[in-house]
Amino acid sequence: MCTAHHEIDVGSGFVGRERRGTVTEKIFEIAMNIMGFFFSQKEMAMIRGKYADSGGLINYEKLVGDMEVHSDLSHMDELSKKEAQRQKAEDDEKDKEQFRRETNIVEVCAKIKKLLICNKKKMSDLIGQRDPEGRGLVTWETFRACCDEAGLDLTDQELKTVHHVFKSEENPVLIEYPLFTRVVDEHSVMTCLVRLPLKQEMQQRREPKPPLQHDFVNFEDRICISQAMKILCKHITLGHIDMFKALDTQGRGYVNRSQFLQLLHKLGVLHLVTMRQIDSLTRGFGHSENHDYVLDYTAWLKAIDIVFCTEKAAMKL
Repeated sequence: MCTAHHEIDVGSGFVGRERRGTVTEKIFEIAMNIMGFFFSQKEMAMIRGKYADSGGLINYEKLVGDMEVHSDLSHMDELSKKEAQRQKAEDDEKDKEQFRRETNIVEVCAKIKKLLICNKKKMSDLIGQRDPEGRGLVTWETFRACCDEAGLDLTDQELKTVHHVFKSEENPVLIEYPLFTRVVDEHSVMTCLVRLPLKQEMQQRREPKPPLQHDFVNFEDRICISQAMKILCKHITLGHIDMFKALDTQGRGYVNRSQFLQLLHKLGVLHLVTMRQIDSLTRGFGHSENHDYVLDYTAWLKAIDIVFCTEKAAMKL
């Protein structure tokens, strides 16, 4: 908040207004701005709470009276101090974040790499011209001159970070630029800054899972499956697949019998089917593994969806 000198006649700022002792908040702000008073949203909320009537109008006469009694605006100064402290805390936090970025060599190199690509420059070419003997070492002044030529707008802290990482161990005045150029030039192969080559990325992709082999079910199992599906299709849909995926932590595509029972209980339908029907479902939509049955939940939920649509269509006939 910017405050004016206490000799300013604040009441005169409202002359010619509605002359009822109250004005709208908008008119109040305009009048105060003309007189050099600028309030933050928090300060306006405090003024509104103290001087606004039930209709939301600001009682400026009461405000003027308070300002005449307290012409030094001490309460406003306190608000201003708090606002200044808050702003200072925000600025300090921004400075800390800026310092963290400028001292992080990965972020600094990423910034340099981006600028080099945009400016179509290569540090290896610029620095190499100043190292005719090919020693791989240049002075810090030469290095900085090359950075300026490449159009790198680096802060002093960023330059210090680069110097700290790429300086020569034998002579800190010299920079081992081949290490630097391999990181920042466009042909860089540093995995922390660029994507993997397409061929390598394809090799790292997961192999597709083989389709699950479902066990053969007999006629009795088919009857049990049909009965269970007609019951469950009224309560379970393909939209519940996320609940199954949450239990399938390895992404294998199936859940075991215990997890299946747990999900049916969570959905509130476990009491609607028998254990015999559940065993038939796991045999019909899964396979045996380590002396236990696992259920291919995607296939089962798709079948549930088909049964539901079929039942719904049959009711319309």
